[in-house]
Amino acid sequence: MKFLILISLLSIIVSCGSGPEKEARSAKRGYIRKVLTEQEKQTLATTTLYYVETFSESDVKNCDEAMKISMIDRDGKLLVRTCKRVHDSCLMEGTCLVSINSKMQMLNVDGKVANTRRFRNITNNICRYGRGASSDQKISYKNMCVDPFYSVAADLKIYNLGDVIYLPMVKGTVLPNGEVHDGYFIVRDSGGNISGRGRFDFFTGFFTTKHPENPFTKIKLNGLQIFPEYFLVDGAEADRVRDERNFPLLPDQKND
Repeated sequence: MKFLILISLLSIIVSCGSGPEKEARSAKRGYIRKVLTEQEKQTLATTTLYYVETFSESDVKNCDEAMKISMIDRDGKLLVRTCKRVHDSCLMEGTCLVSINSKMQMLNVDGKVANTRRFRNITNNICRYGRGASSDQKISYKNMCVDPFYSVAADLKIYNLGDVIYLPMVKGTVLPNGEVHDGYFIVRDSGGNISGRGRFDFFTGFFTTKHPENPFTKIKLNGLQIFPEYFLVDGAEADRVRDERNFPLLPDQKND
C-alpha cells in the first residue's frame, strides 16, 4: 500500500512539472513560441532576422583541431579550415565575412555536392552583401543580391522571388544610414527553417541581432512575441518597388 501511495505521489509531482508550466519555462529560454493558425498566417507574419556575421583570424583558428571543419567550394577546393562555430554560423546565415590569411573574405553557401555543403568565395562579387536564392518555381536568375533592410527570405514553395510584401509597422523606421523605411520588402532568398505562409526572415546586412543600432531589433522584428500585419503587393505598386530597389541587384548597380 505504501508503495502504491508513493507511486501516486510521484505521478502527481511529475505531472505538475509538465504541460503549461514546462512550456512557460521553455518560453523564457526562447524555445516555445506561439504558432499561428493557417487563417492567421494569411495576414500576420512570423518574423526573424538574419545577417552577415564577421569572424576574425582568432575566431577561425582558436579551437581544438578536432573541432574544426573544412569549408570547400563546389570543385572541392579548400577555402578555409575553421572552428565549427564559424562554419555553423556561415551555414545558418548563408553569408559570412571570414579573415583568411589576414584578408577578409566573403563566403556564401553554394548548395550541396555529394550531400556535403559547399561554399563560394564571393569577395568583390556584384552582390556585396551576399547572394540570395538563384531560382524559384518559375524563373532562374544570374545574380540575386540580398538587400539590407529591404529583402526577406521566404518559403519558395509558396512565394516567388520578386514578390513584394508590405509591413505597416516598419514604415517610418529610421535605418542606420538615416533613410526612412517605406515598409516594403522584396523576396530575394529562402532558408531551411523558413517554411509556411507568412514566415519571413528579414536581412539586416552587417548588423547582427545583438548590434545596438540594428533598427529591426529595436522594433522587435527579430521574432519571439510579435506577429506584425503584412500585405502582399502586386501590380503597378509591386513593379514600382522592384524598380526602386533595382531587383534583382542593388539600388546603386546597373543590370547587366
